[in-house]
Order: sequence, then structure tokens, then C-alpha cells
Amino acid sequence: MEVGDIVVGVITEKVKGGFYVKYDENEMWAFLPGSLASIQYSSRSSTPLGLEGEFMVIHSRKRKRIILSRKAVLKQLQDETFSSLNEGDVVTGTVKSQTRFGVFVDLGNDVCGLIYQNDEENEKFKESYTINSDIRVEIVRIEGSRISLDIV
Repeated sequence: MEVGDIVVGVITEKVKGGFYVKYDENEMWAFLPGSLASIQYSSRSSTPLGLEGEFMVIHSRKRKRIILSRKAVLKQLQDETFSSLNEGDVVTGTVKSQTRFGVFVDLGNDVCGLIYQNDEENEKFKESYTINSDIRVEIVRIEGSRISLDIV
């Protein structure tokens, strides 16, 4: 097991500072620090036990004291998704949140774009789309890490 390897495992137990992950049929265990369980900060209690997924090895000493990161794998997926998007693309996303200035849409792997709405338009829009509903959008502009969207 080398640093950078990807393993598939299951979060099985909460422990001080993080979680234990069982990662192969030989019942091998590794430590997942709570701070590396997700891209976004969240309390340890929000990372579900039984979650199965890919984890990156970030520290390994001859199959002992293996430390994993789910955050590194999620960040890699997020970067791949972001780089695959282009201005003019029409994609389906999921309404993630609504604010006074618009609606954030998840385009996959927590890559979000914003449909800007003024207050008058926003009220009408909020009635049409709810959190977790699917929506077809066009990517109008990509500036740095910001993605501007329009409804198709």
C-alpha cells in the first residue's frame, strides 16, 4: 500500500478524531481523520457510518498505521467535473439552495453554479423549483471558480 493509492472501504466506527475504515476482504483497517472525511467542514456526526466509497492513502507504513483521505478523492472528482464544463453547455443539475439573489445548482460532484435572479423574479422562480429538484440549465459564463447559469 503506497501513498496515493485508492482503496474502496466502508466507514465502520467513530473514534476520537475521526473514523475507522475497513478497506479489504482481509478486514484491514485504516484511520480516516474527521477533517478529511469530506470537502466541506462538517461535524463528525454528519459522516454516516456504513458509508462505502473510495479513499486515498495519504500515509502508509508497511500496512500499519494507514491514514486515508476521502476529501482528496472528492476534490479530484470535483476538479474533473469542473474541467469538463464549457460555456454554452446545457446540463441537468439539482437545485441546492435558494438565496435572495438567486439559486445555486449542483452540476455534479458538488460543483455549483448560480442562476442570478432579482427579487421579483426570484419569488416566481422559488415557486417553480424546490430544493433537490432537477433543472436544465445553460452555462453562460465561467470565471475562475464561478459558474453563471441560465434556465433553459
